[in-house]
Amino acid sequence: MRWRGVLAVALAVVAVNWIAGNPTRLVDSGLFGTAGGGPIPAEVAFTLSFLLLGVIPALTSKHLLSRSPRELGLGLGDYKAGLFLLAVGVPVAIVAAYIGAGSPAIATEYPLGNGLSRSLPVFLPYVIFYGVYYLGFEYLYRGYLLLGLAERLGSVRVNLLQSVIATAAHIGKPPVELISAFPASLAFGWVALRTKSIWYALLLHWIVGAVMDWLLLGAQGAN
Repeated sequence: MRWRGVLAVALAVVAVNWIAGNPTRLVDSGLFGTAGGGPIPAEVAFTLSFLLLGVIPALTSKHLLSRSPRELGLGLGDYKAGLFLLAVGVPVAIVAAYIGAGSPAIATEYPLGNGLSRSLPVFLPYVIFYGVYYLGFEYLYRGYLLLGLAERLGSVRVNLLQSVIATAAHIGKPPVELISAFPASLAFGWVALRTKSIWYALLLHWIVGAVMDWLLLGAQGAN
């Protein structure tokens, strides 16, 4: 196992994503904008982050960790434990989304993109690509780093490590999101360690983002 290489790849893609590939920065600032000079669609920004955070680490998984992406969380793992954790975690995720949607700072940051509405033909593609983003995000932190280095560093230390890096990646986000990133990362990491899969944490993370944006759109429409 070339664990230093794993850390180097992880830190590099996190840094590049934070500087140039972060969906919030891409969409809001207009960096790498469209031919007309406007910001790129949120779906494009989500895909770029997926390529950085998910695909690049996946391409190095076999070489650096001697394990396939499937072995690093893309399999179903302990699905019985996963289904139980979803039954417990989905209500918690929905409550977290309600709390987040009540924050004025969050409301100024999300949802990403222009022209988004609660109309399903508009909202559904957005949410699907949001899930693509979360797939890359969860594979990097809870698959490549967490499951990839758990044997080398131990479950407690590796969960702290990925949580610190994931929290640092939220620098520049609203304070409430930055503060909650660390305990949320620890919880998602524990779910991945327990199930040996990223899918259950991914679904919970995705629910928080999707429900929060749905609520924010409703609040914005009411104003």
